[in-house]
Amino acid sequence: MNSYKLDVEVNEKDLKGNLILIGGPKINAVVNRINKELPIHFDAENEWTIMSKLTGNNYNYDDDAVIIKLKNPFNKKNEILLLAGRHSRGLRSAIIAFTQHMEEIWKGNIENDKMIAKVVRGLDKDSDGIVDSVIFME
Repeated sequence: MNSYKLDVEVNEKDLKGNLILIGGPKINAVVNRINKELPIHFDAENEWTIMSKLTGNNYNYDDDAVIIKLKNPFNKKNEILLLAGRHSRGLRSAIIAFTQHMEEIWKGNIENDKMIAKVVRGLDKDSDGIVDSVIFME
């Protein structure tokens, strides 16, 4: 049995488990369903700008991304881990942050350190056109 499914393969029972969701609401149907409930969400009306309910800040660079751990809205006994970017470059930023800066992620948000909800911005430090580093925006 596969331990992964595409968003279009997920059924209502699957939604109630612990989930790792990859991709923003523009490309992931499950993320689209929970987007408005996220503490940091994507605004479809504003070119998928990342909007933080925690700080009131907005982020609209192509390399911007979120990493959020929250209670599963389909079953509060379980949790969701979300890695999502405004675009594919942003998703790369989230993955770099998650794999290289876990200690910073677990510190929580600057407004609420009990909430794992981070915004990262990708950087291209060696100027080769590929995101290779990140800074934490919140």
